[in-house]
Amino acid sequence: SLVAKLAALVPGYTNGQGPAARRPKRTERILVVESDPYTRRTLKRILQTWYIVLEAETEREAMRHVKGSDPHLVMLNFHLPRTNVRRLCEKIRRRGTSAASESPQQGPPILLLANSAESLSMAQVHELGAEDRIYKPLPVSIVEKRVKALLGQRAAASSFPPAEAAS
Repeated sequence: SLVAKLAALVPGYTNGQGPAARRPKRTERILVVESDPYTRRTLKRILQTWYIVLEAETEREAMRHVKGSDPHLVMLNFHLPRTNVRRLCEKIRRRGTSAASESPQQGPPILLLANSAESLSMAQVHELGAEDRIYKPLPVSIVEKRVKALLGQRAAASSFPPAEAAS
């Protein structure tokens, strides 16, 4: 099962039991905007020990969370059905507030989730209004590194398992 795989890859991952469950949760909120339920659940399981994970399946749900929950990071499916990703990134940027960024106009950082078969350059990512991208399938160590980097938590690296332990 996925939980067993995560437990083998991530030291202290216990699916709500043992020492990891007693570790205090952080207050940073990550919004996962993904139409595929499996990918959404996988990301939630990877991140929920350390972050508050909000989920959205559609653009409308995503904007409801952006307006009401003020996420610190948005992980956005590059191929969200019936969605213009560039326009959605702009909306997220306009609705972001100071808790998610230094500037109220900037909004939360956006991490695009793309299929491994496509080549999405960093120039294209920035043109869309995002900071970075990761490719599916989602390696745990890459998710951890990118989330930490985008949330500016390099100093708190000990709260996430070391990347070499998750490889």
